[in-house]
Amino acid sequence: MNLFDKHSEFIGNIAFDLNFIAISNNLQGLIVPYNGRFKVAAMDGSVIMSSNTKDIFTRTVPASWISEAKDSTGYFRDEINKKIVFYQTYQNPDWIAFTSVDMKEYNKLLNDSYIVLVYVILACIFCYFIMALICRTYFKQWIDTLYKNINGDDANDLPHNFAGLCQGLAKKNETLKEAVQAASTDTLTKIGSRRRFEEDSLNLVRSNTPFHLAMIDLDNFKKINDTYGHPTGDFVLQHVSKVGLERLGGTHSIYRFGGEELVAIFCGITFAECYEIVDSWRYTVSRRKWREQNLTVTFSCGIASSGDGKKLDEIIASADKSLYEAKESGKNCIYPPLS
Repeated sequence: MNLFDKHSEFIGNIAFDLNFIAISNNLQGLIVPYNGRFKVAAMDGSVIMSSNTKDIFTRTVPASWISEAKDSTGYFRDEINKKIVFYQTYQNPDWIAFTSVDMKEYNKLLNDSYIVLVYVILACIFCYFIMALICRTYFKQWIDTLYKNINGDDANDLPHNFAGLCQGLAKKNETLKEAVQAASTDTLTKIGSRRRFEEDSLNLVRSNTPFHLAMIDLDNFKKINDTYGHPTGDFVLQHVSKVGLERLGGTHSIYRFGGEELVAIFCGITFAECYEIVDSWRYTVSRRKWREQNLTVTFSCGIASSGDGKKLDEIIASADKSLYEAKESGKNCIYPPLS
């Protein structure tokens, strides 16, 4: 191309050394999906580039392709030539790249994809049923083993259903309740056990609930056992506990602390009210006429109050100290006295 200045004076030439072989190699290596054909056409429809070199400058694309290429990219159906055409437009230069795919080829590949998808779905369903069968077998074995561990029975004799498992769980639950009840109740006196006392009193301390603790010890109990025998001593303990339950009226709690010692917890009442309940209990026990000759039953009691950040051990120690004072004061009394 010749170059001229503004005065139309020739000043030189410009030329481009284009490597059309390299460009062609790039186009020839282009893989078009669905076995399609690739063409680049100008806006007048003339073919500029094509996968078939015979098309260049000798053929044109259908005029309908140029009119259908309205967007920068898209596709349309050429019902006349039975093709699906994908296109990409360019602005500099004004070219349009077309990829045409035969409808039969496209539908064949699409149907093949559907068939593959169906086979994949069927394979997944088959695997699902196999896994479900395996899981059911292992789940059944797990249920049988769980039932065996719960009931200690032979797995061959187990009911293979949830109803049997639920019955076994209910049975074990009842057994567990009975075990908890046995652990929290003294077998001789039927009042709370020491373990139950420790749990209840510790919960009161942790929740900062004020209470009074009465520690009771039967007077001369060893002598009663030695003189009248242990069965009589056991009956005395049962009687004292029964009277205590009656006097506390179910509002307050009573426990066997150990041996001939009992403890009672009083919540929501004053020291004076606590004292009067225990004194009524003491008086009733001391007035009992026994069939055993010369048998007299009394008890001494020490009362301590919670509060001031006292720990449970400190409250028990305070009640035990008051009990000692009651014993030293002649027994059959309560310490500290009601002022």
